[in-house]
Amino acid sequence: MQGAYVLEFTGRVLPEELPVPALFDTLIEFFRILEHREKGIGTLVLAYQTRLLHLSGSMPQLDRCVVCGEEKPAYSFSVREGGIVCADCAGGLQKSGDSTLIYCEQFDIVSVLKYFVNHPLDKLENIALHEEMGILLQKLIREYAAYHLDVTDMKSEKLV
Repeated sequence: MQGAYVLEFTGRVLPEELPVPALFDTLIEFFRILEHREKGIGTLVLAYQTRLLHLSGSMPQLDRCVVCGEEKPAYSFSVREGGIVCADCAGGLQKSGDSTLIYCEQFDIVSVLKYFVNHPLDKLENIALHEEMGILLQKLIREYAAYHLDVTDMKSEKLV
């Protein structure tokens, strides 16, 4: 079921007829690892989705605040704004009623996303996120893809 979900997600994120050889290699690598993996499959799927967003040019901004552009530490993550928000700007977004700030300080989402982008999937063969962390990251990726890429109502999502 996870394989079907990954294929549908990939098809929805990539524009038709756009060749992305590096993504094809990553997809093959995902299925090779999935074939032998017994647990932590959700982490593998999240890593693949993150790499897909990166390789397709749709990755959220993780290096600087999306509001002010400064390279400040992440305070929160705004789906609507498309990346990390510093503490100075987060207050302004919260006052304006932005309900898409879902970054949790107890779990460094930014570091995990950067790790997924910077390491091949085979480096994750023995890594699995804690369930609550995986759920939070899954929520972030799904909301981001829905808001920015119109990836909604996926049939396979109901099966996983």
